[in-house]
Amino acid sequence: METIESRIQKVQKQAQTGGDKAAKQTYEVLVRYKEALEQGKSARTVQFESKDEQKIAKELFLLTSKPVMYVEKMVAKWATIRYTDDHILDYMEVDASHAIFEVEVPKEWIGKTVGKLDIRKKYDINIMAVKDDGKVSMAISADTCFKEDVTLLVLGEYKAIKKCFCI
Repeated sequence: METIESRIQKVQKQAQTGGDKAAKQTYEVLVRYKEALEQGKSARTVQFESKDEQKIAKELFLLTSKPVMYVEKMVAKWATIRYTDDHILDYMEVDASHAIFEVEVPKEWIGKTVGKLDIRKKYDINIMAVKDDGKVSMAISADTCFKEDVTLLVLGEYKAIKKCFCI
């Protein structure tokens, strides 16, 4: 609000006394922002019809007119997935349908190799890395044998990962 008020004071005289069209438009934009803020609204809610007004509004660089990222929604989704099952250790959404999960090795995979399990064909997921005692190995081959107490970083469609790891 202080930013708006100080800018209003700077352009008010120019807008009212002179024939400065730009100053008058800037003053009008600032007044509309001030009215919205006084009503407890965000600057994002103020709509401008003309391209000149939109340009002036953009050039003001008001923090409250910038888009908002709703982090709490992302964290809620992460927590919901992460705490659904004990074998899910971490999760990162890549896009709307793909994700990377850190999961425990399923018990039925222990002692078997990637090639024998044919994971990519069967489940349509990719094992990106094996994490053993905090050390990450990205050297995954058909001969990689799964053992107890390791976790996997897997990439794939959320549906495929969910099916494969019973999430």
